[in-house]
Amino acid sequence: MFSTTQTFIALFAIASFASFTSITQASNNEPHCFHLGAKLFGKNLDVPCVHHTDDFSVSFDVVSGSVEMVTSPTSEANLELYSGARVLTPWEDCCPPPSFVRELACPRIEESGECCYTETNVHVTGLPEQSGCVHSVEDYASYVPTGTSRTWNTSNPEANHEVEVYAALHPNGCCECFMYSIPCSPCAL
Repeated sequence: MFSTTQTFIALFAIASFASFTSITQASNNEPHCFHLGAKLFGKNLDVPCVHHTDDFSVSFDVVSGSVEMVTSPTSEANLELYSGARVLTPWEDCCPPPSFVRELACPRIEESGECCYTETNVHVTGLPEQSGCVHSVEDYASYVPTGTSRTWNTSNPEANHEVEVYAALHPNGCCECFMYSIPCSPCAL
C-alpha cells in the first residue's frame, strides 16, 4: 500500500513530467532562430518580415513561417520580427519600423548526426533539436525527425550514401531551409 508521502511524490512526478512535456512541446512551436555556419535560420515565425541585427539595410520575407539568410560565419546577430509586410523599393529594403514585434536571440549550433542503413531501413540519429526535416537521397522523400532521430524503410540501401538535413518542413510536404548533409554507411552489426 502506498503511504501518503509516496502518493504525493508519485502525483508530483506525474504532474511535473506533464508540465515539462507541455512546455517542451509549446517551446518547439514558439518562434525561434539559430545560427549554423554562415547562415541564420528562423522557424515558427508568425510575421511576414524580419531583419537580422548585423545589417538593417536588408530585410527578408518569411515564407511559411521560416526564413534563411546568409550572415558572416562569426555572426551573433539576433532576429527582429515585424508584423508589417516588407517594403522593397529602389531606395530601401526594410520591414516597417512601427510594426516591430520583438527581438529573438539566436544561439549558435553545430552540425551533428549520424546515418547508417541496413537492407531494409535508414537510421539517422543525433540530429540537432532545431532540425525540422530530413530528405532521403534515394527518392527525395521528406521525413520529420522524432526528437533527434528518424528511421524509414528503404528498397535500395546503397542509394542512401547521404541524407540532407533541413531546418523546416514546408506545408507542401517538402523540406526547406537546407542546413547540411550527413554521409551514410552500412550499419555496424
